Amino acid sequence: MRFFTFILIIWLTSLAKASEWKLELNQILMSRMAAELVIPTTIFPSLRKMDLLTQTLLRAESTCLKDKDLNLKLITQESQNNPIHKKLLQWVMYHCKIQNSLSNAFFMSPPYMTPLGISWVLKAHQSGHAEFASKEWLLSMFDKTHFLEISNILDETELLEEPYKLYSQLTPDQLNQLIHGEPMLITKNYTIMKSTNPIPISYLVKENTLSNLFDSKYFLYSIISFLILAVLIIIALITRLISTKRQFWKDRELMMQTIAHELRHPVTSLQLSLEVYRNAYDAIPSDAQTEFLRMSGQIQRLFRIIHASGQYLRTSQSSEIPFQFKSVTLESFNGYIKEVLADYLQKISITFLSDDRAFTTDPYWLSVCLTNLIKNALIHGAPPVHIKIELKDEFLNIEVSDQGSLNKNLKDLTTPFLKSEGSQGMGLGLTIVSRIVQMMGGRLSIKTNPTRFQFYIKELKNEKTLVS
Repeated sequence: MRFFTFILIIWLTSLAKASEWKLELNQILMSRMAAELVIPTTIFPSLRKMDLLTQTLLRAESTCLKDKDLNLKLITQESQNNPIHKKLLQWVMYHCKIQNSLSNAFFMSPPYMTPLGISWVLKAHQSGHAEFASKEWLLSMFDKTHFLEISNILDETELLEEPYKLYSQLTPDQLNQLIHGEPMLITKNYTIMKSTNPIPISYLVKENTLSNLFDSKYFLYSIISFLILAVLIIIALITRLISTKRQFWKDRELMMQTIAHELRHPVTSLQLSLEVYRNAYDAIPSDAQTEFLRMSGQIQRLFRIIHASGQYLRTSQSSEIPFQFKSVTLESFNGYIKEVLADYLQKISITFLSDDRAFTTDPYWLSVCLTNLIKNALIHGAPPVHIKIELKDEFLNIEVSDQGSLNKNLKDLTTPFLKSEGSQGMGLGLTIVSRIVQMMGGRLSIKTNPTRFQFYIKELKNEKTLVS
């Protein structure tokens, strides 16, 4: 939303149409006295021109003939046959004050560029000699400077015409492309597009403003490319996040599987060892019988923890591996409830079905849900604990209620390993119930004051095995 607001603000401040004009290639070529003042390569020092005499003259300029090895008479004789040497010698004579003045004719005849890749006009202007230091003189010799030196000249003069602002932003490579008819160029502030007419070569120049950007035929393609790139980046980030989270849970489940597996064998061995003492319980000294019973209870608790962790792992993997329920038709649902809850009948009350009937479900996982809710009510709730069962068409509804009160919502209660204060369990019971009920096509809900856990599940009909 902020991005679109930002774009809207820019658009509203850029309603005025930006300037544009036509630029012919001949304008560039004819703006200078000679081709060497336009060709991009001449702006760089030329090693080909750096012969021995050129190097001697450049050294003479820097030392102003104080070097005893320099023979001015000999240098003068050798310089007459080469325009570059002759012009360089004239400059040395003037610069070292052997010659009093340097006429404008010096700058109006070729070569216009020094061997070091700077025009003679700009070199003289930057040399510090008073007669060439004024802006007026520089402007009068403007067409004798190199095309790519315009940026240096703009810093000191007031050339405000649009073409010169554009020229000052061209790099040597861009100038070369322009001369050779490149279809499109983009500078810091301008976009240059070649005209469809082959002769004469001309360009349409536009300022890089938002309004011109929208008018450009490349704008739609740029926006589409940007959106595609943004979508791909977002997909990559989401995929990485999902992958990282999935790997975290896999590592966690692997650790739990390892712990459960390693505990199962020593606990089983301890239980078998306790059977020997249980058979000889009467022979155990009375002061050791209490300790034996405490040890037996702790081992049973370990067994329950291992069993609960195994149930949790099986339900937590169902999102990746299709969970297979075993459909069994229970001919007497009331009879099934009495059998599953036989150990709790003295502690709870049950409202059975008034009209007993058959129901198809997975009896093991339904018993897991029932026993977990009843244990939760007996341990954390307040008596009496009551079970209410209803069967309507293909839906089974079971409610487990007690007289306790809760101050947590269902999301917190079904978070793995989130235990209430003083709990001795692993905090997995309600998590297991919630996941199993959801996978069986139902939903777990809760009401408080008093506490009532209620869930409904659909009847399973993919496989029928009759059980009386």
